Amino acid sequence: TGASTVAINGDMAKQMGLDYRQGRLGTVSTANGTTSSYLMTLQSFRIGEIKLNDVSLTIQPGGNEKLAIPLIGMSVLKQLHMVRSGNTLTLSK
Repeated sequence: TGASTVAINGDMAKQMGLDYRQGRLGTVSTANGTTSSYLMTLQSFRIGEIKLNDVSLTIQPGGNEKLAIPLIGMSVLKQLHMVRSGNTLTLSK
């Protein structure tokens, strides 16, 4: 993605038990324009067997109308090794 951080919507944050209003309010530029968001840091973040610590997370208030799928941004991808083979992208630490 072109995202700087992991990005999710407010409904997803609530499902995860995150009170995103405790984060730092700001604005982000997206493919759909500028919008309000909250910045938080996750103590731990897991993708399959890979566990990372202190990962930046941006939360856009609202639901799927704001952000339909979570984005894995550079706050995670820069810590991983990526190998592409055909249509498959393999991430490892």
